[in-house]
Amino acid sequence: MRPTFDIFFTAAGRARYVETVKDLATARKRLKQLARETSGDCFLYSIQGGIVELIVRPALPKRLQKARKPHIVRGRLAS
Repeated sequence: MRPTFDIFFTAAGRARYVETVKDLATARKRLKQLARETSGDCFLYSIQGGIVELIVRPALPKRLQKARKPHIVRGRLAS
């Protein structure tokens, strides 16, 4: 069985579920799209593979946020 990936964003300090997609390429594409549309951090998670990817927003005033791009953090949960 291929892993599925759940996509989330943060709002008011809480994770909000967006959707589940079937492959990593689609999940990454959707994660980047979501990051452009929301003001919080965004992440994807796969329970089967333990894969986590985050798009972290810089903690800057709004006027400076466009000058610095969000960055992606990739990892795997320890078993």
